[in-house]
Parts: sequence; structure tokens; C-alpha cells
Amino acid sequence: MVNYTSSVIPVIVGVLLASKLEKFFTKWIPEIIQNFIVPFCTLIITIPLIFLIIGPLTTWLSQGMGWIIQTLVQLNPAIAGLVLGVLWQPLVVLGLHWGIIPIAFINIATVGQDPIMALTFAALYAQIGAVLGVMLKTKDKKFKALSLSAFITGVFGISEPSMFGVTIPTKKPFVISMIGAGIGGLIMGLFNTLVYTVGVLGFFTFLTYIPNDGNLTGLFAAIAACAVAFIFSFIVSYIVYTDKDKPTV
Repeated sequence: MVNYTSSVIPVIVGVLLASKLEKFFTKWIPEIIQNFIVPFCTLIITIPLIFLIIGPLTTWLSQGMGWIIQTLVQLNPAIAGLVLGVLWQPLVVLGLHWGIIPIAFINIATVGQDPIMALTFAALYAQIGAVLGVMLKTKDKKFKALSLSAFITGVFGISEPSMFGVTIPTKKPFVISMIGAGIGGLIMGLFNTLVYTVGVLGFFTFLTYIPNDGNLTGLFAAIAACAVAFIFSFIVSYIVYTDKDKPTV
């Protein structure tokens, strides 16, 4: 059985396929019956393909991504942190991160520690840093209010409003946040930073970097990495962003 929860790629590919089929059927089906027959023919082909082919392929792609990341972490944590940091937010957008998160849970359950979730944490602070830069730079009151709301939810660990409401529509801040997240992941990888439990999101996630022996090295590395990711994304986004880039609010 395949679970499509929080997965976006099957929808994107399915809609793309449906758009092509709709054009094809509209061309060949008489206009008098198009309103009923075109949607019917489009859906009767698209829906089974999504469930039987597109969805499973997406799931296997997600699982393969998880295997690649796990192998890279074992080979070189610093490079893994850089790659995983840069890719994490696009993976979240596409739903592919669900092929990686179960590996982290298994690591914590079996060996009591995990590097994967540690290396991705800076992406949150890179994201809210970019949002803060946009919020302070924009002169549009509605977009400023939207950015403030996204920033506040980001502080508490929910990055989707920041991505879908601010950084992705404005494009450049999203790319900047990816770079900032990569820098943060690189720093964590250099210090072999690990998490030791699954905790709440946001600021309190830092507590998961403290092992049972009380060694705070990983915690300080996580704080430093997130600070660098946040500051970099904030400064560069503030410099680069203009209101010409803002979406219609």
C-alpha cells in the first residue's frame, strides 16, 4: 500500500496529464457534448494512472532519496549537511521529505541518535530569516502583514506559510533561504551534530540536541548554524528583494 499524505508530485503530474488529455478530447469530441464527455474521459483515464503509476513512482523516488541521503551522511556528514540543507525546503514542497523522515525516526528508536533531522533544522531559520528581510523591505502593508504572520508561525516551527505565502511567490528569497540552509547544514555536519529525541517544533527543538550525558557541543553547534543561516538569509533577502517581486495579496 502506498500513502500519498502530504505528497504534491502526484497532484502536479496528474494535473499536467489531465490538461493534455482535456485538450485532446476537446479537439475531437463534438462541442454539443463536450461539457459532460470531456471531463468524464479526462478523469476516467487520469485518476487510475495517478493511483497505479504516478503515485507509486513518486513514492519510490522518495524512498530512493532517503537512501541517498542516508548513504551520504555515512560517507561525509559535512557534505551531507550542505546537500540536505539546500534541498530540504524543495523536498518539503514536493512531499519527498517523507522518504527521509522515517529513517530519522528509526535511527532514534534503534541507536538513540540521528544526524538527518539535525542537518535539516537550519532550513527553518533560513526560511524565517528570508521572510524577515522581505517583511522589513516591502512597503506594501498587506504583504508586510502576511510576512509578519508567516514569520511568527515560522518561529514556532511551521515553515509552510513562509514558503507558500512569501518566499516561493517572490522567488529570490526562496533560493537565498536554500543557500542559507545549506550553510547551516554544512556547519552542523562539520561538528557531527546529532539529535537525540523527537521534540516539539520551533525554538524548543534545540533541546533535542542535548544528549543524556549533558554534553552541550552539539547544542552550541546547532545554535551557531541556525544563527548563520538566519543572518545570511535575512541580510541577502533584504538587499535583493524589491516590491516588483511581490505577489498579489
